[in-house]
Amino acid sequence: MGAQRKRRRSKNRWSRFFRALQFSEELGAHHRWSFRTTATLFSGKSDFQDIMLLSTPTFGTVLVLDGRTQSAEADEQARGPMQ
Repeated sequence: MGAQRKRRRSKNRWSRFFRALQFSEELGAHHRWSFRTTATLFSGKSDFQDIMLLSTPTFGTVLVLDGRTQSAEADEQARGPMQ
């Protein structure tokens, strides 16, 4: 008999929006923002928020805080370099 592995639940409550290499964010009752991802670079929790770093083919690296997209490498032209 093979040992059965317990299914691990994600501690990140926003991971339900991340399925099959796609990230979706609810914007309202009838609106959703979704984009394809290639990898989850980081997923964790600080004392104040849930943090995810996603790699995407369109926007580059994307920062997501508490399930909300904050910024992406593609935003750099609009924001200017952060130093």
